[in-house]
Amino acid sequence: MATKLKAAAGGILPLNEILGGDCIEVMNSLPAGSVDLIFADPPYNLQLKGDLHRPDNSKVDAVDDHWDQFASFASYDSFTRDWLAAARELAQAAALTSERPHAALYAAIGQAYDFELATRRDPQGLAALLAGAGLVAQRRNPLVPLVRLVFGKTHDKTRVAEIAAALAHGRRLGLGRGALASHLPARDRLSAMPVRGLETLAATGPEFAVLVVRRMGDGTLGLVGEAGHDRALLARAAQALSPS
Repeated sequence: MATKLKAAAGGILPLNEILGGDCIEVMNSLPAGSVDLIFADPPYNLQLKGDLHRPDNSKVDAVDDHWDQFASFASYDSFTRDWLAAARELAQAAALTSERPHAALYAAIGQAYDFELATRRDPQGLAALLAGAGLVAQRRNPLVPLVRLVFGKTHDKTRVAEIAAALAHGRRLGLGRGALASHLPARDRLSAMPVRGLETLAATGPEFAVLVVRRMGDGTLGLVGEAGHDRALLARAAQALSPS
């Protein structure tokens, strides 16, 4: 039975929790810019009237549960339109807001860099992939077609150039597999981190700690994390806070 989810208080989502409930109600309750990826596996509305068999005549243990049954095809079509509309609204809000976490994008760029490392060992394989995707290798900007291969030929030109520049930066530094993400700007890495309410901060621990908070778009503060055991960081904080 679906449980209705209340909107996240203060625009901050709970950390490491699965939000269960009616998918449309849950999506409509999420803060704008809080979604990086939507994976959908909706009911099929199979409407089976008998057994379902494979080509080899083996029987399929098909879904016949209540959640996969609708009163009519019109009802199923209405449900499909509603959840697609909710998902589209989340995606559009994520694309428009500057506060959107970039974790998924940074992960994708890191994986693209790892892919680029692999293609250096198999340039002929890369050439075949580019040809199969209808892309042409470029001597002047060799990373641009690779980025289009990974992110799609219709990906925004400006973003393609930015990603290619990030990959080229990794090349210049001689970074290894899985190392590019750690070289992204600190502000961007902080933006990609989840935040939680200040009330979750533990009262026990080191006497002094350096906290990192984020000022949210709705005027609230979100806790990114704390560093209580970094003596060098505490020393720099004390120097910055001391009267001049």
